[in-house]
Amino acid sequence: MTNQTQFQITPRQYLFILTGSAVGAGIFSLPREAGSDALQDSWIAVIIGVFPALLSLVLIVKLCKNYPDCTLFEITEILTGKWIALIFTTGFVIYTFFIAALSIRIFSEITSLFLLTHTPVMVILFIYLLFVVYAIKDGTQYIGRFNEFIFIFLILSILLMLPSLSRAYYTNILPIGGAGVENTLKAFLKTTFSYASVEVTFVYYSMVSEKDKILRHGIVAMGITAFIYTLVTVLCILVFGAGTIQKIIWPPILLYKIADIPIIERMDLLFLLLWITLAVRPAINYSFTSAYSIMQILRLKENHFTLFSFISGVCIFLIAIIPQNLNQVFEIATYSGYGFLVIGIGYPIILLGIFLFERKTGEIEKK
Repeated sequence: MTNQTQFQITPRQYLFILTGSAVGAGIFSLPREAGSDALQDSWIAVIIGVFPALLSLVLIVKLCKNYPDCTLFEITEILTGKWIALIFTTGFVIYTFFIAALSIRIFSEITSLFLLTHTPVMVILFIYLLFVVYAIKDGTQYIGRFNEFIFIFLILSILLMLPSLSRAYYTNILPIGGAGVENTLKAFLKTTFSYASVEVTFVYYSMVSEKDKILRHGIVAMGITAFIYTLVTVLCILVFGAGTIQKIIWPPILLYKIADIPIIERMDLLFLLLWITLAVRPAINYSFTSAYSIMQILRLKENHFTLFSFISGVCIFLIAIIPQNLNQVFEIATYSGYGFLVIGIGYPIILLGIFLFERKTGEIEKK
């Protein structure tokens, strides 16, 4: 149960937490990954990729509505017992560790390549994680405010991409539908992974002050995310073309390098300064869910949370240094994407099925 004001957020803050959990370093490879199959139609795959996330959101909210003050571990324990709850929540914790670790590792690589070229990636990674631990140790109030404020930086960073349209060729996006339905559907699965974020609702739901607004704000958050992803993908297609995108590791970063604003000489450096804070949001939001879930598994009170925020940071660092190169990072990220289908869709379907069965047989009333 969650009662302390330290662990309370508003529906508006929940909206920005969802957006912040989704839009991280993964946006830089999204146009390339979606375009590997769908080519100039990758923007269509990006749009339809949001629907599994919306389905996940509806399922999780429908489940949590029956236990408004409980998190994943508590709900699963009520429905299935202690041991299955332990298995489910441990899987959730491992998944959130990997998402946070991969997000922070990718942006550490970007920072090392474009900004701190003589600084080892591990050092950059460690510094970022110190900030993550500091951000989550005081609970969700700070996390909610941080995500809400930093969203302004996201809007600014997207606006700074628009001058690159001066080099756009609008024929690059034609013919619409030319990639074919089969290729677009292949890309659809990849883009679905980019919307992973709604599963944090398993933990944050109990902390939102006005629970009747959660679903509406969650849908808005996914709408904002879909708009940003689609805009960035379309910009990359128009400027580079579907073929050239496949030769660029992080196409959106190159948009900043070619954008021409007379009063700003190095747009790419401004971009990095903005994204230093933006890119840590997924790590912050997911690290909190993992630390809080571990604390619940061990049945400790919330005044022990600071300790578990440090433990979470250590675990994320150890996972983040596992990949030896970027190819391994992207490979692990793909497997983590499948984890979203299990955690975000599989978990709520199973638990809702158990809930409905027990309600029908009268078992719910006995608990």
